[in-house]
Amino acid sequence: MSFNSLLNEICTIQKNTPTTNSYNEKINGWSTKYANLSCRLRKNRRQDGNRDLSDFDIGDYILYIKKESNIEILTSDQVLIGSQAYKIVRADTESSKHHFELEISKIL
Repeated sequence: MSFNSLLNEICTIQKNTPTTNSYNEKINGWSTKYANLSCRLRKNRRQDGNRDLSDFDIGDYILYIKKESNIEILTSDQVLIGSQAYKIVRADTESSKHHFELEISKIL
């Protein structure tokens, strides 16, 4: 089975584009950075019962995205799968030649 055949979702990477509201207050806004990326979402098995004691965040999910040329994914970006937004907790962009591995958590 090829890696590409495992990519069963389509996701969008959004970047933060701060804007102002009607009261001239700065608020977060999001704009599309990359659209229609093939990806796969799975529950993160690395979680443990001591999450509150760790020095770093652990994402609830792992998202695999096929590497395309000139794509840069940052932890300040967010992911959309359907209408659900996810915060990028960790972005491992160097460990594989063919995919990105992101730890993400749902934004409620």
